Amino acid sequence: MSKILPEDIEQEMEVSKSAVKREMLALQQMGEKIVALSDAQFKKIPLDEKLFDAISLARTITKNGGLKRQLQYVGKLMRHADAESIAAALHEIENGYQEDNRKFHLKERWRDNLLDGTDGKLSEFFEQNPGTDLQYLRQLLRNYKKAKTDDKKKQISRLVFKLIAEQIDQL
Repeated sequence: MSKILPEDIEQEMEVSKSAVKREMLALQQMGEKIVALSDAQFKKIPLDEKLFDAISLARTITKNGGLKRQLQYVGKLMRHADAESIAAALHEIENGYQEDNRKFHLKERWRDNLLDGTDGKLSEFFEQNPGTDLQYLRQLLRNYKKAKTDDKKKQISRLVFKLIAEQIDQL
């Protein structure tokens, strides 16, 4: 067993003012991110009652000076909250948003490729999504090519997107 000397304990307990300030600023910035979330996302964050009320109030303040003071107060309350669970929930929300965005762009690319009639894209889509109603999709693509008005093309394009979205969301 190694002996712990009193000098070692003092060195571990001493944290520089800069480190403390960086930590406080990081907590305040986390509070700012929470304030900027949508209502549905905000409800997913595990907050105690006092912090929830402070952030709810900050979401309603429009004046810059008042908002800045409220965000500083939120940062102060964050020091006493379970910052790890809050950070984990915030990280999950941010990553979920990125995943949703990625899926949306994938759906758009499939729709554009299918409507452009790119060779082999229909069979490739069906190989990746075997549960697709191939007959209905082909019918939509034929109708898109025959459509004379832009309104009709937009309508069919939305239907194709909806069909693609149903298949990709099942993955």
